[in-house]
Amino acid sequence: TIVVNAQSGGGNTYYVATTGSDSNSGTQSQPFRTIRKGMSVLRSSYTLFIRGGEYNEKFENDLPFDNSAAISWSQAITISAYNGEPVIIKPSSAYFVFNFGGLKYAYLILDGLIIDAANVTIDGVKITYGSDPRQASHHIWIRNSTIKNAYSNGVLTSGEANGNIFTNVDVYNNGFRQYAADQRHPYGFYISSGDNIIENSKIHDNYAMGIHVYDDLRLYGPNNIVRYNLIYNNGINSVDPTRWPGFGFY
Repeated sequence: TIVVNAQSGGGNTYYVATTGSDSNSGTQSQPFRTIRKGMSVLRSSYTLFIRGGEYNEKFENDLPFDNSAAISWSQAITISAYNGEPVIIKPSSAYFVFNFGGLKYAYLILDGLIIDAANVTIDGVKITYGSDPRQASHHIWIRNSTIKNAYSNGVLTSGEANGNIFTNVDVYNNGFRQYAADQRHPYGFYISSGDNIIENSKIHDNYAMGIHVYDDLRLYGPNNIVRYNLIYNNGINSVDPTRWPGFGFY
C-alpha cells in the first residue's frame, strides 16, 4: 500500500527559483537559485518546490542528501514543480540527467518535472547501484513528469534497484541518437530490477520497444507491474519495425 501526501511531506519545505540566490535561506520569498543547493538541505520527509523555468543542472550519483534510513513513503523526500509551473531540467552536457546509484537515494519522489535529456550521452534517468548490485537505490517515484530525448534509454533500472514507481509519465523520443551512432537498440523504459510499477503513463515514439522488461538471469527482475498505460508508435523508425513491439519481456 502506498500512502503519500499528494502535495508535500510532513517536514520542512524549501524553494528554488531562477530568480533566487544560493546565498538565500530557501524560503518562498528568498528561494535558492539552483536545485542542487535546494537538495543540500533536504532530510527525510522534507519537500523542495521548484518554480517554473529551465535549469541547466545534472545529478549524476552525486545528489547532496542521504535518505538511506527511510523505510516507508511517509519518510520520502519530495522534489516537485511548484503549483503546476513548468520546470525543465536540461543539462548542457552530461551522461545522465538523473543517476541514482546507491542506498542513500531511497524513498524519493520527483513530481511534475520535464526531464529533457537532449544533451546527455547515456540515459535520461538511471536507477542502479555502484559496485554491488545489492547496494542499489530503490523506491524512487517519478510522477506527473516527462522524460524525453535521451541518447539511449529514457529510464533504466538494474540490479536490486527495486520498488520504483512511474505514474502519469510521458516518455518519448528516446534512443534515436544511440542507434545512429552504434546500431544498438535502446528503449523508452528498460526495466531490469524488481517490484516496479509503470502505470497511467504514455510511452511512445521511442526508437525500439516502449517498455522492455528484462529478467537478468532471474536474479533482479521479478514482480513488475505494467498497467493502464498508452503505448504506441514505438519501433516504427527502426531498421526492422516488426522486431520491436511496444512492450516486451525477455
